[in-house]
Order: sequence, then C-alpha cells, then structure tokens
Amino acid sequence: MKVNKFKSIIMATCVIFALVACAGFTKNAYRTLSTSATMYETSMQSLSDLHKKGIITDVDVAKVIIVAEKFWASYHISVNALVAYEKTNTAKDQKRVEVALVEFNKFLVEFTTIITPLLIKE
Repeated sequence: MKVNKFKSIIMATCVIFALVACAGFTKNAYRTLSTSATMYETSMQSLSDLHKKGIITDVDVAKVIIVAEKFWASYHISVNALVAYEKTNTAKDQKRVEVALVEFNKFLVEFTTIITPLLIKE
C-alpha cells in the first residue's frame, strides 16, 4: 500500500514536468495546476487516513498543514493569474502567470518533500 502511494506521488510529479515540455502555454499551465491539485487532494486524504490509524502523529500533520496552506494559496494565486491572462492575453499578464507558477513550483516541491516520507510510513 505504501509503495503505491509513493508511486502515485512520483508519477504525478513526473506528469507535471512532462506537461511543461509540451502543449501551449495556457493548456500547459492548466494541466500543471490541475494535476497538482489532484496530487494535493489525494495526498492530504492519505495523510488524514494515516493520522486516523495512528501511523502519523499530530506533530507530523501540523508540519504538513503549514506547508500545505502555502501550497494551496500559491495554487489559487496561479489559477487567478491564469484566468486574468486568458481574459487579456497580454504579455504582462502572461508574465504574471509565469511568476506565479515559479513560486507555485517552489511550494509544490516543498509540499512533496515533506509529505512523501509520511505517506510511505504505512
């Protein structure tokens, strides 16, 4: 079970990086954000399940939540920037999306780094 969860996270991360290499800017950004949101929701559900089983401590969960909140906030900032770009299609708004996605990627890496070892405890 723990290997499958770990593989799922690794696969989701690989999909994100693969999507960066193909498709148009807007499509790529949406796919990246969509895949990341799915990975986030799945990981947080797994974390909750492991916590309920007593495999993960309250301290572990608290640490993840701190990072998860940053990740989720950066996700929404990126989505909002992308929506604005789609309305205007300007270089300035595209740059805002790019900046938001760079910041988002930092939190994605931080989130996967902190949660992966916990998910493979089972």
